[in-house]
Amino acid sequence: MDFSYYNKFGVAVEISNKNAQMPSMHAHKSYEIYVLISGAKSYFIESDFFNVNAGEVVLISSEKLHKTGGYGCYRALISFSEDFLKKYFTDTAINKLLECFNKNHVKPTKEQFEEILKIVNAMQKKQADKVEGDAFLHLAEILKILKESPEIITPITEPEGYANKIIEYVNTNYYMITGLKEVADKF
Repeated sequence: MDFSYYNKFGVAVEISNKNAQMPSMHAHKSYEIYVLISGAKSYFIESDFFNVNAGEVVLISSEKLHKTGGYGCYRALISFSEDFLKKYFTDTAINKLLECFNKNHVKPTKEQFEEILKIVNAMQKKQADKVEGDAFLHLAEILKILKESPEIITPITEPEGYANKIIEYVNTNYYMITGLKEVADKF
């Protein structure tokens, strides 16, 4: 993705058949819209964990710690800075456009997802042709669709205290534990 083009805006569509485990959390001074077209991924956003499936979208605000994991997938990634938005929109409009980032993970309807993919394809073609055109309008369309997306997916959480029970067991019995299978069988 040529993020420097269009004054801090870019679209990348990628098919990957390899393990794409990010080694550590990271953040950037841009917003990201991660559109999973096929496959499945895991996503950590700050302290939240999400299983992301085809047809779902992850929204990552500027400077928010995150990382992905999992194997191959087909995905689109849209990245843009607030400076890009300021070039075209008022502060009031920007605040409205960014409201969808109050959710981290959404599942648009089938029709909404198909519309997002059509817009992404148009954006990618214009980017490849180095035609700025109306990329900002396409981005606004996607942000509006995501804001209206009916299904918000909540992070996966462990049963209350479950990890703490395992840690307590290991700390108390570490000298007697013969392997992970023993701990797994216990819990």
